[in-house]
Order: sequence, then C-alpha cells, then structure tokens
Amino acid sequence: MDGAVSPGAGTTSHQKVPDKTAETAEPLVESEPASLTPTPPTPPTPPTPPPRPPRPKKPRWSLENFQVPPMEGKSRFHDFKLPLSLMHAIADLKFDYTMPVQAEVLPHALEGTDATAEAQTGTGKSAAFLVGIFTRLLRNPIRGKRENGATHLRRDIFKAFYVDN
Repeated sequence: MDGAVSPGAGTTSHQKVPDKTAETAEPLVESEPASLTPTPPTPPTPPTPPPRPPRPKKPRWSLENFQVPPMEGKSRFHDFKLPLSLMHAIADLKFDYTMPVQAEVLPHALEGTDATAEAQTGTGKSAAFLVGIFTRLLRNPIRGKRENGATHLRRDIFKAFYVDN
C-alpha cells in the first residue's frame, strides 16, 4: 500500500487527515506551574433579598394627639405655648401636667429671666430649666456659618440667649 486509505482502515503515516478538533479547540498557552498551595474556594454569593416595600407615611403629629384636660390647681405643658417638637417629646414621655416646681420655674425660664429653684430630687427642676433652654434654642436658631470647637459653641449659645436677633 502506497499511501492509499481503504475504508475502515486507519491512516497511513504518509497521509495527513485534517483534524476537525483543531478548528474548535482553544490555542494552547503556556501557563505558569501550578501553585503548591490550593486556591481556596470562592464562597457562594448570597441571594439578593427582595426590595422592601415603602414605609407608610405617618400622619403629622399635632397637639390634637396630646389632649390634656385643664385641671384645677395643676398646670399643663400646653399652658406655656411650647414649640410643637418639644410638646411631641413631652407627650412621648407621657408627661401631662407639670410638677409644682416646674409650674413656678417655667414662666421665668421661658422669658429668659434668671430663675432658681430648690426642691427635692426627682421633682423636675432640671427638666424645667431644659425645657426653657430648648424652647429658646428652637425659637432662636443659630444662623450662619459656625466655626468648630467648644469655645465657638459657647459663644453661639451665649448669643442665642443674650443677644437680640
């Protein structure tokens, strides 16, 4: 046989048959030798949770949500015309009526005049002074650019309380 191929027989060493896998095979690329340490497996990607539905809008809070009937001999926080945000906080804390020391101190604290109080621990003295301070800051917000630092903060608070805007 002089290089002839018979059906069913293999190829001879003289004849080249086109290799069909060469057309589809990827070219050989020399790679670096495999590392001696195995590559850790990639952790699976957790599934993406479905998006949350939008939160329902809460109705705006108003003094209608904080009804406190007038009571003989007691002062309500309503009687002092406090800012709505402060009244909301007072309502959330479930304070309906002022304590006696608060009823005495609040008018002075809200006017910005000096006030002192002496009473037993737990009677609301600090709260009365803080309500006055918060009211003053909410009604007279610090405006403009402020510098950082406690010194500047003290100066700005001083201006809010003692300098007419």
